Amino acid sequence: MKSKLTLKNLDKFGLNSYEAKSYLSLLEKNQLTASEVSRLGGIPRARVYETLENLEVRGLCRTVPGKVKMYTAVDPSLLKDVLIRTEKEKLDLKLQKLKEEIVKEEKHLDYKIADAEKLVEQLTPIYIKGRSKDDSLNYIELIKDESQVQKRVCQLIESAEREVVVFSKPPLLEDRKKVIEQLELEKESLAKGVHSMCVYEIPKQIEQMEWLRDYMEIVSGLGEHVRVIEQLPIKMLIFDEKTVVFQLEDPISLKPSITVQIIQHISLARSLKILFETIWAKAKTREELDHLIAQCRKS
Repeated sequence: MKSKLTLKNLDKFGLNSYEAKSYLSLLEKNQLTASEVSRLGGIPRARVYETLENLEVRGLCRTVPGKVKMYTAVDPSLLKDVLIRTEKEKLDLKLQKLKEEIVKEEKHLDYKIADAEKLVEQLTPIYIKGRSKDDSLNYIELIKDESQVQKRVCQLIESAEREVVVFSKPPLLEDRKKVIEQLELEKESLAKGVHSMCVYEIPKQIEQMEWLRDYMEIVSGLGEHVRVIEQLPIKMLIFDEKTVVFQLEDPISLKPSITVQIIQHISLARSLKILFETIWAKAKTREELDHLIAQCRKS
């Protein structure tokens, strides 16, 4: 009866080896004394009484009144309740330990927050003092990350009050999400009365020409004034004749640099506005781009 498999299965109910053997011995007989349980189960006499008391506490056996103290097993169907109670006790213990760990981590976080606040208190005066100094270059902003450039230009478009003029050079913006975002911003800007003018450099590839033609048709419909030219000297935006954004070519590779400069300088902005007006006067209309595309298609 007391097979290794049965004893192993009783381990699942939280019974140790002596408790499992004692319970199986009680199942085999209606009533047994402690000595009989010890003999049948192979349990040391010194441990049998403690073992039977544990079984009583768990509700797996009970004592039978009489001159000699006897023990009897309860119905095995009650093992389900024992298992549930045992597993719940284990879970409660784990939850308690977890709560203690959480409290410990929360205290650790409080210490970290306090350290961060002290550091902010130490660094803030240094920051304020540095900002109060007259920096001769505080009107120049350099951005090297492409996504940050797009974000900053969008901010300038949103804040423009009177005018935006642009020199647009390839590569053209082809990311659909960014194109839509830029169009929405320009639509809002034009709607509030901002005057917008752009000279586009004509791409070399016919597919890029057609893309530019379609894009110009859209922005023209929104109210932007557009023209095209064979070559532009610089990629540039001027906002309200006071803020200039430009991207220069690398003097060695002759390719556009990732670094973009944003300069808040009225004199510079007005000087570059004169350059824009000069090139605008020489630039061609959108219809002439259609004619150029048609010629390229024939050749």
